[in-house]
Amino acid sequence: MICHIVTFSFNDSADDAAVEQIRSALSAYADRQPALRSYRHGPDLGIRGTADYGVVAEVDDEAGLAAYLDDPEHVRIVKELVEPLLDSRQAVQIEV
Repeated sequence: MICHIVTFSFNDSADDAAVEQIRSALSAYADRQPALRSYRHGPDLGIRGTADYGVVAEVDDEAGLAAYLDDPEHVRIVKELVEPLLDSRQAVQIEV
């Protein structure tokens, strides 16, 4: 199984409504993406984090990761909702 972990740091134009729009879109998308075995995401709790938003997605294998990342709906969410607010992005994939 592969665990894909990504964090976003947003620019100053990101407000609560925009972050909620991302959260809502990702939740709806995850419910429809069969490659996802587990999907958790949300805004940073502000405890010790340095990023504003995190996503943890588990898939069976590299084909599942590609199905998730390259899905047109996922690409649309990233392009239309995330990228306009993005200051930086970090990602890592680990075997679990």
